[in-house]
Amino acid sequence: WLGTHAAPAFVVAGLILAMISTWLVARTWTVDDAGPADFAAIAAAIDVAQPGDLIEIRAGSYFENLVLKCGVAVRGAGPDLVTVDGRQAGPVASITGCGETTVLEGLRIFNGRAEYGGGVLIQGGAPIVRRNIIVGNQALDPTGVVFGYGGGLALLDTSALASENLIENNEADFGGGIEIGGGTPRILGNEIRGNTAALSGGGIDAN
Repeated sequence: WLGTHAAPAFVVAGLILAMISTWLVARTWTVDDAGPADFAAIAAAIDVAQPGDLIEIRAGSYFENLVLKCGVAVRGAGPDLVTVDGRQAGPVASITGCGETTVLEGLRIFNGRAEYGGGVLIQGGAPIVRRNIIVGNQALDPTGVVFGYGGGLALLDTSALASENLIENNEADFGGGIEIGGGTPRILGNEIRGNTAALSGGGIDAN
């Protein structure tokens, strides 16, 4: 009896496992603002991406403010080819509570403005930000009511790795280039130049 009737159960189990394996396969999503790709906007790709996926951004200018998803890598074709312009509408990119499989690289991160992290804001976790040009961002409050921290990059209670970035010509009240607010971030092999702070730490400020 077992030999006759167990086979269908094994078949069903195999089909279920195959379906699960398909769901778990990492995907690569392409983004191009002016050509054929999966998406024309980076944020749209982030919305559908799942942990383990890679988003590849082709040359172009993208006027967006990105909120990265944990476990997803966002990779531009190179900071000389891909610009993400934050339109002074907040941090250009924000990463919260994500681990080292969350990666932001190969972008020109430009024209962000926020109280914390005009260019990139990282809170908690241990993500990787590497090989970007972070330029022309601000952590300033035009009303003067609050202070701004980390014009280029704000690292708050995080163990993030920031490596091989050019962090240039950013502005803040504290930490024109980088603001470190707690945690144990690793800042390796970056070039930090031409940043300004109204109160403390033109290049880097830590508190």
